[in-house]
Amino acid sequence: MASHCNKGNENIYFACRKRAAKYNERLSSREEAAELLGISTSTLSNHELGITKNVPVDTAVMMADLYRAPELRNHYCKYECPIGKNL
Repeated sequence: MASHCNKGNENIYFACRKRAAKYNERLSSREEAAELLGISTSTLSNHELGITKNVPVDTAVMMADLYRAPELRNHYCKYECPIGKNL
């Protein structure tokens, strides 16, 4: 997966999942993606809709690994990590 997730008008977590769904059909539904991540569908929905202000670090890492999107780690460290976002 050479292309990066574009935040654009979409939440980066949603954009990365949708991009990954092109290569892994199970990621095309929020329900199956949540199951693969070991979180509830409503929790994943809250992350993707921006309702959750700070995604837990372990969830962000699992998403980055499952979606093969290392840019999610960078995004987390730059915008959500309490240490990184102040640098």
